[in-house]
Amino acid sequence: MKKLIDFTVTENKRLNHDTILLVLHSEELPEIQPGQFVNVRVDHSPSTFLRRPISVHDVDEAHGLLYLFIKIVGCGTSTLGDLQIGDKVNVMLPLGNHFSIPASGRPLL
Repeated sequence: MKKLIDFTVTENKRLNHDTILLVLHSEELPEIQPGQFVNVRVDHSPSTFLRRPISVHDVDEAHGLLYLFIKIVGCGTSTLGDLQIGDKVNVMLPLGNHFSIPASGRPLL
């Protein structure tokens, strides 16, 4: 079931000039399956009206952490790249169809 959750930024690590790893925390993190994604609301960006769809990079359910690997390509993702630790981010999740891991435990990709 989709939820709207306010996450707190715990880390915003710039990996190079156009990619970041955004780490978000929430006590009410729902279960996220492989292949699902999230829609992130971009606040304080006058030209960004729609949420940005972002693939889930990783999830740490035990600690309530959501990892988003983001490429800076426009105003919306640039604004996300400027977030500071402690900022709030509204996220709609989980979205999309998930897939299962093969029983052999050896995925192709």
